[in-house]
Amino acid sequence: MKRVDVALTKDAGLHARPADAFVRAAQSFQSSVTVRFGELSANGKAIVEILVLGVPAGANVILEIEGPDQDAAASALATLLTAPAPASAAASAPASTTGRAFIARRVVSPRRAPKQDIDAAIDHVRKELRKRAAALAQSTNIDIAGIFAAQEALLTGEGGLADAVRTQLGAGQGMDEAIVRAADEITARLAATANERTQAKSADVREIAERLLEALDRSDTSLPEPPGPWVLVTRHLGAATVADARARGIVGFVTTALSPLAHAVILARAVALPVQVVSDTAFHAFRDDEWIDVSEDSTPSVIGDLPTRRPIALRANVASVAEAAQALALGADGIGLVRTELLFASHRHAPSVDEQAAVYNELLCSSGEQLVTFRLFDAGGDKIVAFLPGDAEPRGIARLRHFPDVLASQLNALAALPRDRVRILVPFVASTNDLDLAITDLSIGAMIESAAGAHAASAIAARAAFISIGTNDLTASLTGRSRDTLTPDDVLDPNVKHAIAAIVTAAKSFHREVSICGEAATLPAAIDYFLSLGVDALSVSPLRFPDVARTLESK
Repeated sequence: MKRVDVALTKDAGLHARPADAFVRAAQSFQSSVTVRFGELSANGKAIVEILVLGVPAGANVILEIEGPDQDAAASALATLLTAPAPASAAASAPASTTGRAFIARRVVSPRRAPKQDIDAAIDHVRKELRKRAAALAQSTNIDIAGIFAAQEALLTGEGGLADAVRTQLGAGQGMDEAIVRAADEITARLAATANERTQAKSADVREIAERLLEALDRSDTSLPEPPGPWVLVTRHLGAATVADARARGIVGFVTTALSPLAHAVILARAVALPVQVVSDTAFHAFRDDEWIDVSEDSTPSVIGDLPTRRPIALRANVASVAEAAQALALGADGIGLVRTELLFASHRHAPSVDEQAAVYNELLCSSGEQLVTFRLFDAGGDKIVAFLPGDAEPRGIARLRHFPDVLASQLNALAALPRDRVRILVPFVASTNDLDLAITDLSIGAMIESAAGAHAASAIAARAAFISIGTNDLTASLTGRSRDTLTPDDVLDPNVKHAIAAIVTAAKSFHREVSICGEAATLPAAIDYFLSLGVDALSVSPLRFPDVARTLESK
C-alpha cells in the first residue's frame, strides 16, 4: 500500500468541483483510494463520501492507495491536490436590477410513476446536466461548466443520489418518498460537516432531486417566459435555473435560506444576475407582476411602474432576441446596438446568409415597431469570435475586412430587412475608408471608439448617417489603459471628456444624431455631461435600463 501525506493548496479545499475532479481522477486507476482527514475516512472514488469529509482549503489529508497502479495513482492524485486552483470565473453582480415579480410555484402531478421509470429519469437528468456543461464550456467561464459536472457526479457517482434512491426503492418506499428521503439523507450528511462550502452543496442535491421528480412528471416548478424583465421569487434556487435565466427574461432572484457559497450564487454572479436572500416573512409579502428593485446590499423594495418621461431617447444594447423583447417591455426607445457576433457566439464557422436573416428577423419582430441598429460583427481585443480568428489586433471593421466573405454575407442578410426600421453600425471606425461598404441603400453609422476615430470625427461625421460613441474602448484608447482596468468614472478624465465633446460638435455640424454607448451611459455624473453636450440618445443594457430611466426622469 502507498501512503502519502498531502497538504492541499490554500485556495481550494475538497468542495464540489475539486472533489469531482479528484474522484474522476481516482476512478481512472485500478487501485483502491482512501482519503483520511483527521479521524474521518472516505472512499476516494465516491463523491458524497469525499464531500462529507468537509476538507477545507490548506488542510492536510492522507491518501492510502493499494493496487497494481498505486505508485502512478499516488503521484497523480497528490499532484492534483497540490496544483494551484483555477482563477474564479465569478464576476461581481450588478449593484441592483429592476423587474416584475414572478412567484415560482411547485405543481405536483397526481400521476404515480412506476419504479422502472427511475432509470430513464436519471439518464434524462444526466443528459440535461451535460448539455448545460457543454453549452457553458463554449464561453470563457470554463470552470463554471464544472458546476454541472459536479452535479452529475452527485447524481450518478458512487454513493450519489441515484444509488440512494435505488436503496430507498429496494426498502419498499414509493417513488416520490424514495427521492425525497434519499435527498434528505445526503443533505443531512453534508450539513453535519464543519465546512461551509460542503454544507452549501445541499442546494445542489435538492435541485437534482427536484429535476428527477420533474423528469418523472411528478412535479414542475413554474418559471416565466420572455420577454420579462422578471425577478424570480423562488424558495429554492438552483444552478440550472440560473443558467437558463436570461433565455427566460429573468434579471434577478429573490430567495430564502441560500448560502453565498452555493453554486447557484456563484453562477449568478458570474453571469451578472443579483441574488437577494430574504426572510420567510419578506418572501411571502411579494405579489406577482409588481415591479421590484433587487439589490444584494439591501432589502428588495416594491416600486411603481418605470418612468417614461425622458429629455433624450433611451435605447437598449442587446445580445439576444430575449433581451430585445425585454427592452421593449421596459419601454426602450428602440434598440441602440445589437451585438450581432453574440447572436452566433456558439458558431465555430460563420453563419450563412439564411441563418443570419432568420435571427435578425426574429429579433426585429421581438422589437415591435421600434428602430433597430445592427452593429456589424465586432472582434479583436478581448472580444473573441471563433469565426473571426486572429490576434488582438486589428479591431472591428478592420478585422472584418480580413474576412470578405463573412462581411458580404452579413451585409446581404441585413439588406433583406425592412429599410425603415433597420440601421447598420460599423464598429471601430478610424477613417472614412471604414465606411466604404458594398451597400448604399441602408442607413450606415459609425461607431467611434478609438483615438484615431476621434481625431477623424469631422470627416467621419460628413460620411456617416449617424454617430455612436463607444465610451469603453474610447476611454481605454485615450488613457492608454486596458478595458478591464477601467471604471465608468474614467470617462470623466479631462482628455476623454474633451474628445467626446469634439466628436459631438463634429456630428452636430453635419446634423447627425449622436448616441452614447458603454458603461458611462449608466453613470449619473457622466449623463449630466452628455446632456450638456446635446447628445440625442443613450444606449444601455436591459439590466441597467431601469436605473438610467429613473436618472433621466429627474433631469
